[in-house]
Amino acid sequence: MGIERRLFEAVVQRHHAAVYRTARAIVRSDADAADVTQQVFLHCWRGKCPLAGDPFDVERSLRWLASRLSLNTLRAGTRRRRHEQESTAVTAHSRDLATPLAVGLGTEELAAVRASIDELDDDHRTVVVLRFCEGMTLAAIGTAVGCAESTVHARLEAAFARLRRRLKDLGFAAVAGRVEVGVVAAVAAVEVPAALAGRLLAIPAAASSFALGKLAAAAALLLGVGSASWWWNDESAATAPTPVVAMGVVAAHGEDAALPIRLVVAQDPVPSNRTAVGGASSRSSGGAEPRYASAPTARVIGTIADDAGTPSPGAVVAGYCRALSSKGSPFVVEARTDAQGFYDLTLPIPDREGLDWRLSVRRPDWAGTFAPPDVHLMPGELRRGVDAVLRRWAGDEPGEWSTQAFVADAAGRPVLGATVHVERRMLDSEGREKLVRECGGKVDENGRVELRGDHLGEKLVRVDAFGKPFAPQKQLRAVAEPEPATMYFTLAADVPLEVRTVDARTGAPVRGVVVHAERDDVTMAAGGSDEDGRMLLNGLDGEPVVLVGGGGAWSHFELPDVRAGARFVELRLKRLDDPEAIGLHRSELHGRVVDAATGEPLAVEAGDVKTWWVPVESPVGAEWVIAQAVTPRPYQTVGWGTPPPPSADFHLEVTAGQRFAVYLSTEGRAVAVAGPFDLAKGELRSGIELRAEVGVRVEVDVRDASGSPVEGAEVWLAAGGVEADADRADRASELLAVARRGGRAVGGRGTRTDASGRAVFVHVPTRAPLCVHAADATGRHGGGATAAFEGEVARREVVVR
Repeated sequence: MGIERRLFEAVVQRHHAAVYRTARAIVRSDADAADVTQQVFLHCWRGKCPLAGDPFDVERSLRWLASRLSLNTLRAGTRRRRHEQESTAVTAHSRDLATPLAVGLGTEELAAVRASIDELDDDHRTVVVLRFCEGMTLAAIGTAVGCAESTVHARLEAAFARLRRRLKDLGFAAVAGRVEVGVVAAVAAVEVPAALAGRLLAIPAAASSFALGKLAAAAALLLGVGSASWWWNDESAATAPTPVVAMGVVAAHGEDAALPIRLVVAQDPVPSNRTAVGGASSRSSGGAEPRYASAPTARVIGTIADDAGTPSPGAVVAGYCRALSSKGSPFVVEARTDAQGFYDLTLPIPDREGLDWRLSVRRPDWAGTFAPPDVHLMPGELRRGVDAVLRRWAGDEPGEWSTQAFVADAAGRPVLGATVHVERRMLDSEGREKLVRECGGKVDENGRVELRGDHLGEKLVRVDAFGKPFAPQKQLRAVAEPEPATMYFTLAADVPLEVRTVDARTGAPVRGVVVHAERDDVTMAAGGSDEDGRMLLNGLDGEPVVLVGGGGAWSHFELPDVRAGARFVELRLKRLDDPEAIGLHRSELHGRVVDAATGEPLAVEAGDVKTWWVPVESPVGAEWVIAQAVTPRPYQTVGWGTPPPPSADFHLEVTAGQRFAVYLSTEGRAVAVAGPFDLAKGELRSGIELRAEVGVRVEVDVRDASGSPVEGAEVWLAAGGVEADADRADRASELLAVARRGGRAVGGRGTRTDASGRAVFVHVPTRAPLCVHAADATGRHGGGATAAFEGEVARREVVVR
C-alpha cells in the first residue's frame, strides 16, 4: 500500500478530528464533512497525501487537502440536502459541547459564532475558514476558490462585517470585537462523531493485500461493481508491469455508509534486481568514496512522486549516516530517480549491529521528505517501499513583511514565556532545503509578539514554552504579502514525563542528575533529579523522545523511544568506575595500567589513557597506533574542574559503537597500546591491560647526500610501508611551500635536528616496528628501514635528497 498500516492508524488517531473540523467549517454538513474526511484518509492510504515526519506538518497537509476536497464538494453540488434541517438545530447542538475549547469563550458564545459562520453563504464562509483556520494567504485562497485576490479581500471584509453585525444582534457584542479569534475557537470546538475514527481505521482492513485464501472473495467483490484484472508479481522478471488498480465499494465494520476503497493487487512495483538510472554513488565533502568500498551493504528502494501521484524523475535521494560521519567529513550516498520515479540506494553497513541512515530527497523547485526519515538497516537487508512525496516550493525572495503572533492556551489565556521563532525555508543551488532564522521573540503579557521579516516565501514557525505544561508547535506558513494576517497559535496541553534516577546496583535514588529529552538532536525538555531521584519533564507532545543524561560520577547514556504516559520512567544509572555492564551506559572500555617489569599497578594522571579511533575497514593494528601516538600531529586539549587523583584503573566512554584502541601516554614511560577493539553500540569491554615500560632512547642523525649534517629538519617516527613513504613526501611538500611564502614551518610530528643534525627521542616502545622519517624546508626528505628498537639506546641515520 501507499504507507505502512501502523503509520496510517497513528495518523488517523492523531489528526482525524482536525481534518473533520476543517471540512465541517466549509461544507456545513456533518455527513458531508465525514465523507470529505474519509476521502482525505483514503488519499493518505493510497500514498498520495504528503506525510512529513513532523506531526504539525502532517496535520497542515491533511487539512489543506480537506479544504480542497470540501471546495470540490461545494462546486459539484453533492452536499446532502440536510442543511436546511441542520441549520435550525445547529445552535442547540453547539450548546451541548462539554467544555469551552478555546480562547476563553463559553459554550453559548461558541455556539453563537458557529451559527453565524454557518449562516454565511458558501463563498464568504469559505474564505473566512481558509484565511483564519487554515492560515492561507489571500493569493492562495484566490487560487483555491478561483477568483482574484482583490475579490478574496472584499469577501473577507464583507463576511466579517456580517459576522459582527449578527453577533451583536444575538447579544454577544464582546465576541464581535474579536471575531477572528472567535472563528478559530468555534471551528476548534466542533464535536467529532464518535464512530468516525472506526470508519477511517477500516480503510486498510478492506483495502489491504489479501492472503491467497481470500483472493477469490476479493475478486467476487470487485466483479460485483465492475471488471478487474489481476497480476502476480514475479521478482525474477526483468521489468515490472504497472500494478492493476481496481475500485470497489466495501462496507466497513458494520457502518451503513459505504467506503470507496482502492485495492492494489501486486504490492511491489519494482523487482529487486532493477537498477536506478544513473545508479547510486557515494560521496563526501572530503572525497572519501572508497572509505567503505569493501563493507557489507543494504539496499533501500522506493518511488518519489508529487502530491498528485505523478512520478518525479531526476529527484536526488540522499542517505546520510551520522555514525560514519562522526570521525570525518559527512558521509552521504546518493541515487537519482528514473522516469518512473524509482530509486535504488545501496548503503554501506560496516557495523554488524546495523546503522541508522537518514533519508532526504531534493529536486529543484520542489520540497519533500520521507516519513519517517530515519531507517535502521542491517547488513544484507533490502528495504522496500520507502517512498516520499514532493510538493511545489513556495519561492523565497526579498521583501519586507510584518505581522503579529498571538499565543494562547486552550482557554484563550496568554502563555507567558512562550517564544515564537520564524525560519526561512529556502533551497540552495542543488535543491537542498535550508532553514535560516529570520525573526522571532517572546510574547508579552497579552500573548502577542511582533514579527518582522525581510523575505517573502515559505516559513517554518516554531512555538514553544520551554519547561511549561504546553506541547510545542511547529507550522508551515506561506508569507506572500507585506502585511499577512495575524498568526494565531493555540498550544495544547503537554504530555509530561516523570523520571526517576536510581543507582543500578543499590536501587537508591540519585540526586542532581540532569536529564534531557531530545528529538533530532534538539532538547525539548530538561530537568534535574531531586532528593528522591525524581523530576518532571514538561513541554513534551507525547511523541517518542531520547532521554540523554549522565556525567560526573555516572556513565553517560541515551535511552531511545521513550513516551510519556507511564507513572514514571526509571533510569538505572551505572557508576562510571563500575566495570560491569549494569544499568544504562554507552560503549565503554575499562582496564588497568601495570608496570611492564613488575606487573604491579601503576598510577597515572587522569587523561594519560586515551582512545584512538580506527576506521573499521582499516587493516592497521597496534603498531600503527603506536607510531601515531609516539610522534602525533599537534592538537589542542581542554579540561575543566578539579582532576581526579592518579589511578591505575581507567574507565573510558566512546559515543558510538566502532573500533577503538586504548593507549597510554605518560611522563617517563613509553607509549603502550591495547587493541584495537570492535565495540557494538552500548557494549562494555573490561579487563584491558596497558603494560608501561621505560622504553628506548633513539638518536637520529640526518645527513644530506654529501654527508653534511642537516640543521632544522623535522624528524618523526612512523609505521613502515607505502603509505608512510607517501606521507613523508607530502610533509616535505608542505614544508617547502611554507618556506617559499617566507614563513617558518612549525614542527609537530616529532622533533627538529640541532646544529649537528641530531634529533633524540626518549621512551620509544621496544619491539614495535617503526621507521624514522625526516624532511627539511628545501623539500628534501628521506627515511630509514622499518625495524624494532631494542636495548637502552638505539641509533639511526637518515639521508635526505
